[in-house]
Amino acid sequence: MRSRVLVLRAERRISQSALAAAADLDAHTVGRAERDGEIDKLKLETAKKIADALGVGVDDLYERGGGEGETL
Repeated sequence: MRSRVLVLRAERRISQSALAAAADLDAHTVGRAERDGEIDKLKLETAKKIADALGVGVDDLYERGGGEGETL
């Protein structure tokens, strides 16, 4: 699964540590959320905190690929 967290964070011009603070998480967790293949391993509660801090829905954290077999 591809993550859009880095893109969303960059669009808002906030640092990883600022996003972590706004989401009440540590920067390591935000870093994991930004890596492809790692975001789908996060707990839903964690993804929701990041989405809320970015002002988006949880679904917006994931790239919609449109490739074969993808259901998003």
